[in-house]
Amino acid sequence: MKTRCPACGATSSLDALLGHSEASQAFKSCLSLVGELQNPLVKYLALFRPDNRDLTFDRASKLVNELAQDIVAKQIKRNRQTFPAPLGAWVWAIGVILERRDQGKIDLPLKTHGYLYEVISSYKPEYS
Repeated sequence: MKTRCPACGATSSLDALLGHSEASQAFKSCLSLVGELQNPLVKYLALFRPDNRDLTFDRASKLVNELAQDIVAKQIKRNRQTFPAPLGAWVWAIGVILERRDQGKIDLPLKTHGYLYEVISSYKPEYS
C-alpha cells in the first residue's frame, strides 16, 4: 500500500516504512502520542527538513523520541524552570510556530526543539 506524507508529499510503501527500523520506531512513537497532537506533530517535524534533502527516518525518530517524555510528563524544562505543558500547550505552540513560519518570521530548518519549548513556556490555558 502506498502512503503520502501530508507534510512533505513523499510517497512510500507502508510496508517499507514499517520494515525500516527507524521509520517503524518514528511511526509507532507518533501513534502512541495522544490523538489531537499527531497531525500538528507531523507538520512540526517537516520544519526540520533541509531544503535540498528529505528528513531521514533516523532524524525523525530521534526528534519524536526527544519530545515523547515531556509530552507524557505534561511539563517541560526551559532556562532551569519547569513549565506545565498539557496536550493543549503542545498543539497551541506548534500552531504558533507554523503561523510564524508562514509569515516568514523563523529561520528554517529548525535544528533543535528550543524554539518550541520557548513558545510552550509562554502558554496560558486561555489560548486553547
